[in-house]
Amino acid sequence: MSARILIAEDDLTSARLLEITLIKGGYSPIKIVHSGPDAVTAAAELNPDIVMMDINMPGEYDGIEAASRIFSQFRIPVVYITANTSPKIIERALNTSPMGYVLKPFNREMLFTMIEISLYKQKIENELSYSKNLIQSAMESLTEGVISIAEDRIRLVNQAARTILFVQHDDELNKPVNEIIRLKSELNGRIVHLDSILNGSKNFSGDFLLENLVGLQIPINLKAIKTNDQLEKSWVISIRDISLEKEHQNELLKMNEELERKVLQRTSELRKNNLTLESEIGRRQIIENELKKALEKEKEINDYKTNIVNTISHEFRTPITSIQSSAELMERTINQTDNPENSKLTHHINIIKRSVTSVMDLLTDVLLMSSINSDKPNIAYDNINPQIFFTETMQHYKDGIGRNHEIDFQHNDFPSSISTSVKLLSHIINNLMSNAFKYSKDQSLVLLVVVFQNKGMKITVKDQGIGIPSENLNHLFDAFYRGKNVVNLEGTGLGLAILQNSLNALNGSIQVSSILGEGSTFTVNIPYSRSDTD
Repeated sequence: MSARILIAEDDLTSARLLEITLIKGGYSPIKIVHSGPDAVTAAAELNPDIVMMDINMPGEYDGIEAASRIFSQFRIPVVYITANTSPKIIERALNTSPMGYVLKPFNREMLFTMIEISLYKQKIENELSYSKNLIQSAMESLTEGVISIAEDRIRLVNQAARTILFVQHDDELNKPVNEIIRLKSELNGRIVHLDSILNGSKNFSGDFLLENLVGLQIPINLKAIKTNDQLEKSWVISIRDISLEKEHQNELLKMNEELERKVLQRTSELRKNNLTLESEIGRRQIIENELKKALEKEKEINDYKTNIVNTISHEFRTPITSIQSSAELMERTINQTDNPENSKLTHHINIIKRSVTSVMDLLTDVLLMSSINSDKPNIAYDNINPQIFFTETMQHYKDGIGRNHEIDFQHNDFPSSISTSVKLLSHIINNLMSNAFKYSKDQSLVLLVVVFQNKGMKITVKDQGIGIPSENLNHLFDAFYRGKNVVNLEGTGLGLAILQNSLNALNGSIQVSSILGEGSTFTVNIPYSRSDTD
């Protein structure tokens, strides 16, 4: 931030010229005043970083007096800028401790240099003043005793030192230092003379026993620093009562011994725990390896089972197709002859055809279920227009397996496009709708409701059919399971299992509710991602 400068100049033209020069130099002139008293008032109100002061100014007092008051009261630096070169005036101005003296007409570079020097000098003086106050405050708060010694006599002592030495009157200090600061060795209790410690030493630090003036021995730490005084024997000594430290040291030694004992004990325990942990890790590693092998074996078995199902189903289709073709050929031959036994033969041929159809349906469902299970990680997703998909699906039912029923299709607004598996979605809807048609009477209502939500669709199929016994609901989606009330109706028992597997592959869910003799309601929730920009 640029320096804030107060201009004190009685000549308006000179003041404006100085203001413009300062602005061009990147400084911030904050005000122009035209008398000494006004300069003092403005300095008190605005607290500028520096004052540019003219000497000859009107008013109760001139610029020199104003500068003196500003510096003494507010410690704001002042730079004189004047055309006055009188030795007396200069001497008087210098007595006010100005930061600089610039003669008019001034040189701009010289002016800026003087300002920067003044600001830097003021910064240094502020820091020195702060340090001095900080040191003074610190000295006043010291709890250590401080003693100044010169020529074997105590010259200065603070209150903390008086307390440690037990000095109650100043006249007790008028003795040689060794008689006041009486030291003994911590190790053997022998007397140690202070002057023997200080002679030939510049700085010293050590622990002693101090015997104060009432004979009490106190453990102390003594530090001595030789001063730069002209006197040879001039020292500053600090003494600190370390009684509590000694007690703490003894306690610490005991604690360290106890800690070492506990560390040894804990180390032993940790060693035992590590051995146990290593054993447990090894055991778990064996279990993980066995589990991995079991999973690989299970995968091999599943792949083998899928291959067997595919192979058997393929091998079954060939003879079954031959049986079906032969039955149709026999039927055409019988229809071309006139024989009283033809009606019996036709009856048995129809039985063969229905049986073949049932076996083919079973094979189709088994292959479909196997395909869904094996392709689960590789589901193909398609972008479809749901309105076209459901419209075509409804038309297929009305023209085909649902032609003998009343079909009601309800829905909310169609999204323009969604991403899902058309194959699995078709399996799900076909299973729901074909069961509704199969297990309800002709001309009864089958309701299909599709609700499109933000991230999924909710599909509900409701019929007015025979319903599902409550004891059958828990096994409804088991493969080859059929309810007690549908034994006389054709079916493979795989439709709802295929439906469940298809929903699992799409991360969907299903809920069923049914009343025996009144009908059933199947509700599925299928997540999808929207591929439109609506």
